[in-house]
Amino acid sequence: MTHQDVLKHFAVNPEKGLHATKQVPAQREKYGLNKLEEQEKKSLLTLVLEQFEDTLVRILLVSAAVSFFLAYFDSEKTEEGVTAYVEPIVILTILVLNAIVGVWQE
Repeated sequence: MTHQDVLKHFAVNPEKGLHATKQVPAQREKYGLNKLEEQEKKSLLTLVLEQFEDTLVRILLVSAAVSFFLAYFDSEKTEEGVTAYVEPIVILTILVLNAIVGVWQE
């Protein structure tokens, strides 16, 4: 449609707009408010949990758990101590940072 057709269809004067007491209530009743519907807001916990729904993230969580498990039993036999836990801590740190960025973007 051309802009002239739209103005004619809605009975609008381009110089004055809609008549506030006559046309506006009728237009609102017919077409509703000029407003987008608000979406349901998600809680912070829901947003955080959604970040861990990805398959790759779950694989990394499992690998971090296995790495912690192996580091715990390996640290009893060797003298590595805290250095055995570096890998799982790095994996978990990356996953937490990823979740923070994901929630921030949402």
